[in-house]
Amino acid sequence: MVHVPSFLVGGLFSGGAFLLLHEQVSHRQKLSHKWIIRELAEKKWKDIKTQSSKPEAGSTSQFQPPKLEQEWNKALGKLQDAMKRDP
Repeated sequence: MVHVPSFLVGGLFSGGAFLLLHEQVSHRQKLSHKWIIRELAEKKWKDIKTQSSKPEAGSTSQFQPPKLEQEWNKALGKLQDAMKRDP
């Protein structure tokens, strides 16, 4: 009899490993061929890095919870829009 938790963990691990290896081996060169989630994450990471390096005028703290929440919600909305399929 199969131990179900071990089967699920093994399946997730091998599936994830396959996807990571497939991405590296397929030699994707164009930006349009990158995975959608990875492309959005890289773009958001660059935006965050540029925002954190430039403090806003009159700001005493770089951490602003309302703005961070708004940016997070915008990013999630963009991700959901990108993942939607047109019928």
